[in-house]
Amino acid sequence: MNTFVHEAFADADVVHVLGEVDLSNAADLANAVLALADESRRVIVDLSGCSYIDSSTLNVLVHLQGEFGPRLRSVVPERSRLRRLFEIARLTDVVRLAYSIEEAREP
Repeated sequence: MNTFVHEAFADADVVHVLGEVDLSNAADLANAVLALADESRRVIVDLSGCSYIDSSTLNVLVHLQGEFGPRLRSVVPERSRLRRLFEIARLTDVVRLAYSIEEAREP
């Protein structure tokens, strides 16, 4: 089961990802983020409440990074299993990662 929850800040829109994201619902994640395509705001994908992602989710995040450029940041806590997946896939230089929402909101 997964849930995508939108939270608006003055400077950014956050999509909190809760539960699992895999091939069956990765497109839902993409749609939730693409719905926030205001060109002046930062978009943050908060994966700190996400318990599982697969390669289809990584693919979505890489494509979203290309779409949004530096305005998109993904929150993946330090020392989490998800962070390790980004490291193994060598995506830490492709997807802009932050350790917290606060860090992701920094200019």
